[in-house]
Amino acid sequence: EGLSLIRSNLDGKGELEVNVMVDVGFSNTKMLIADANEVYASYVSPVAGLAFTKIISDSFKLPPVQAEEYKRTYGLDGTQLEGKLLASAQPILNTLIADVKKVISSYTNSYPERKIERILLNGGGSYLKGLLSILVHQTGLEVIMGDCFAKKKIKQEFSSMGAVFGVAMGLGMEVR
Repeated sequence: EGLSLIRSNLDGKGELEVNVMVDVGFSNTKMLIADANEVYASYVSPVAGLAFTKIISDSFKLPPVQAEEYKRTYGLDGTQLEGKLLASAQPILNTLIADVKKVISSYTNSYPERKIERILLNGGGSYLKGLLSILVHQTGLEVIMGDCFAKKKIKQEFSSMGAVFGVAMGLGMEVR
């Protein structure tokens, strides 16, 4: 999966900028530090979309389906619901941020001469409102949504879903 994300998000034509790929899925978050030619570090965190849904469900005593709707509607926006949703998700968010920082720290200790340029968010969980800005604030890095469709001609209705289809697109691409 990691190599597919690299293939679909980085053009592979000599792109040597180092990126942190953060693929926030349903049951885990995969992190990969790579440029277009080499993988430098990887880590799988058990924190992902389901963990956020579960803590919201438990905190607000909501059925999981309703907690999922709250998560999708309000996300990590501290201005919504008097900040209560963000406060309830904070332990999960803190763990995710700590895992991202741990991977970045490991890389920078091993490759001090190679600067990380940005974080590329991928996966369905990457659309969690507020996550991108929180990662910018917490890491000090540029954070952008992965977009496997950026250089492709696709139907307009799919153009905003590039972060979700990164693995599938990468699997389908020709290896050069």
